[in-house]
Amino acid sequence: MKDIFNIKRFGKYFVSDLGSAIANFGLSLLLLSSAGVIVYLLMGFFSLITSGAWDGSGPAIRFATLAISYIVLMISMPVKCYGHLTDKRSGSAWLMIPASTPEKYLSMLLITTLVIPVIFFGIQCGLDAILCAIDPGCGDSFFTLLGTVPGLVNEIPEIAVADFVSDMMRPYSFIDDHIYGILTFLLGAICFKSNKSAKTILCLIGLSMGISMIVSPVVLHGMVSIAGSLEEISDPSVIFNLSLFDNLKIFDTVSDLVITAALLIAVYFRLRTLKH
Repeated sequence: MKDIFNIKRFGKYFVSDLGSAIANFGLSLLLLSSAGVIVYLLMGFFSLITSGAWDGSGPAIRFATLAISYIVLMISMPVKCYGHLTDKRSGSAWLMIPASTPEKYLSMLLITTLVIPVIFFGIQCGLDAILCAIDPGCGDSFFTLLGTVPGLVNEIPEIAVADFVSDMMRPYSFIDDHIYGILTFLLGAICFKSNKSAKTILCLIGLSMGISMIVSPVVLHGMVSIAGSLEEISDPSVIFNLSLFDNLKIFDTVSDLVITAALLIAVYFRLRTLKH
């Protein structure tokens, strides 16, 4: 058992692996984490030059900046941290490190899905809170706004009848999406030898198109058969009241768990079979 997983050896390897990840992605992480401040200052200086008054970015722009910078992080981080494993020289050196595959695998998962994202959101939200404390015109910080999103969704008349919409907009509901999103690009980073992110995105597009071609007609037929006509399902309030959506939260959770489990297995076996 100690040959498979030794907690002391894992601790030493994790520290070393984290240091390597920070060295490879640290500057990019700092820039992405500071994106909100950068956009805020740029908009403020632009407003100062054009109108003579300081006007930084509002909540909508700050949220958009957070979302865009996170997507960039999700796509680029796995490649920069572990993309070198497909390189013959770097990958062979990694294979020779005195740690078992489960230890390397667990370290990789912790760093990509937990440590680096926590650092990113911590810095981004912390800087946003400081900005809003300094500038009253900034509005509410992310910490305040995140708790109000479900309530804002319920204020939209067309979808106020759908409780699951507000539930799915809660921050914790995106955890599974975050994990399998990171795992998808991590798998691409350790599978493809070049253009890793681009090839991963192309695979996702092709897979999505294939699934949509199969699933969409089935879903549409089911909605029409329940609602009664195609015209009826054009009304959002009718759509969200269909019995088809009664168990949507459960279906979404189960499907996300299945995808995540498949990706976890795929990443592990890729590491097990990695050769040069």
